[in-house]
Amino acid sequence: MHLEKIRKSYPKCIPISWLLREANKEIWFRIHSLPESKRYPETPEEFEILLKRHNELASDVLGKEEILLFWYGANVSGGISGEHVISYNSDDIETDIYSKAIKWKPQKYNNYIKCVATEECSSSIFYAQSSGNIYAPYDGGADVLIQSPDKRKALKKKYKKWFSTQQSGM
Repeated sequence: MHLEKIRKSYPKCIPISWLLREANKEIWFRIHSLPESKRYPETPEEFEILLKRHNELASDVLGKEEILLFWYGANVSGGISGEHVISYNSDDIETDIYSKAIKWKPQKYNNYIKCVATEECSSSIFYAQSSGNIYAPYDGGADVLIQSPDKRKALKKKYKKWFSTQQSGM
């Protein structure tokens, strides 16, 4: 059932963040978790910056609606257990994808975001069902897909300082 819901917004994609990013570049942007595009936090202060950035951005992207959380690998990720959605096989990867309906609240998923940021958990997708927006944290930042051109423009302006300096946006 969760797969059908995300396919309303992204009909040709499997819910894996980098596949969604590649197929939807026109609505995608990325932020980095730490200043100067530092990939991994090493101090409590850096973890604090990382969590502040992720909580602020995710709240702007997801709002307060019910969302679907997708991840791949094991059926338990960062202490969250989910239902099997689909198995994915390609030349590059063979994995199972899981999902759980949740409600986004700032700071509620701090441990999960830390788990993803330190590569203890796989990259994930938080999918806002009514807007179709995606917030996808990974180790180093978050990929964001925003359906509304006006909202995308406003968020890109607001978070410009957190962008990569590379022309590709990566």
